[in-house]
Amino acid sequence: MRQKAAIKAAITPIMPAAHGHYGGNATIYATYFMYNEQPEEYAENAPIATGSYWQIDLWREPGDSSGTDLDDLKNQVITALFNIGFQGFTAQELYESDTKTDHIALRCNFVE
Repeated sequence: MRQKAAIKAAITPIMPAAHGHYGGNATIYATYFMYNEQPEEYAENAPIATGSYWQIDLWREPGDSSGTDLDDLKNQVITALFNIGFQGFTAQELYESDTKTDHIALRCNFVE
């Protein structure tokens, strides 16, 4: 799927990114996955476009001392993805109390 590669290429200059699970050592990173795919536009009762819906999770683990503003990174990621055709952004700020990890969940879609 082309969107996987496009998402990684857009986010990696901002922070490390991985599809599904991140296995690196960075304390700030992104993961992403597709949660839905469906026909979006029709002509003569046949689908002519497909929408893929993505979640991009931004993570900051405890012990991160970079002072990086996660909201600033969120805005950079949204801009990078918007510039390559993603749309319909929503964001939810979360806190994972079991791991004491800051987490922002972004959702967006791409129609082709």
